[in-house]
Amino acid sequence: MARRHHLCRSKRDGICPALLRVSRQVHREAIPLLYSNNRFRFPQVITNSCRTDSAHIAPFLGQIGSQASLIQHICITFPSFEHPQPSTARIHEEHVENLELIRDTCTSIKTLELLVPPDQRSYALSISQIATEAIDLLDTHFRAIASLKEININFEVYPGEDLDNDITKKLRDYGWAVTTTKLPKKIWISNDDRVEFDNEEDCIAYDNEQFLLDLKRENIRVKKGLLFCVCIRVYVCVLVQVQRTCFLMCSRNFP
Repeated sequence: MARRHHLCRSKRDGICPALLRVSRQVHREAIPLLYSNNRFRFPQVITNSCRTDSAHIAPFLGQIGSQASLIQHICITFPSFEHPQPSTARIHEEHVENLELIRDTCTSIKTLELLVPPDQRSYALSISQIATEAIDLLDTHFRAIASLKEININFEVYPGEDLDNDITKKLRDYGWAVTTTKLPKKIWISNDDRVEFDNEEDCIAYDNEQFLLDLKRENIRVKKGLLFCVCIRVYVCVLVQVQRTCFLMCSRNFP
């Protein structure tokens, strides 16, 4: 009887892909577990037009090739929307390409999680007229992913923050799950990275104060520089005058 191997992970050590190299049998039996039993979250990067995961999604799915068809749970950034006109919404092209790539390569995907960081909540979701159109656009792309069973909109929130009930109701009306992830208490870090604050007002006040101090120091430095230049010019003028006087005196004494 063949002995079965399992790709295990622990909270402390995480997954261990190196186990796949033990033997071909281990690789053959463990590879489906690696890709189907894990949640793949892609970090976002900032492009010229929007924040997107494209820099990580496409290379990763291209690298694993046909194994992408085993993935069942992906977490990406909630798409952002372009607004060529106040009453219309259009998904940024980078996000459209992500969704189409997932549709074409992750043919077994069951759960698509869209993460909404607190500082990136698209205003398309806060304007009623645009929100409906924006969500309709997303829903169209989601429905094109045949294997998709669950859509989870995961809002990251700071302590004391509440989600807009109208927004969450609108999302749930589409059959999407809405969850929240509690973040640690938000802190604001000064521009010089020296001080942390528990509120934005004090941080801005500190930054403004430091800016004025830096400006004052710069003015003092410039004034000192100008004074030094003046002193050098005076010194040179005096030196030239002394040399000229000495020359004249020598000329008189030695005709």
